[in-house]
Amino acid sequence: MGVVDRLAGGFEKGQTYDLGASGQIPMVKQFKFGHFFGITYNLSKVNTISFK
Repeated sequence: MGVVDRLAGGFEKGQTYDLGASGQIPMVKQFKFGHFFGITYNLSKVNTISFK
């Protein structure tokens, strides 16, 4: 989650985008939630603990 920059008017596939006379891309800052998926694997030897 965090703040991201998005196009002010949105954009759809096949649509053209007019930058106007200034040539600046109109952006707005939005707070968004995202997804994250991670997988881990230990490549070292497994150290077992024995309780004697």
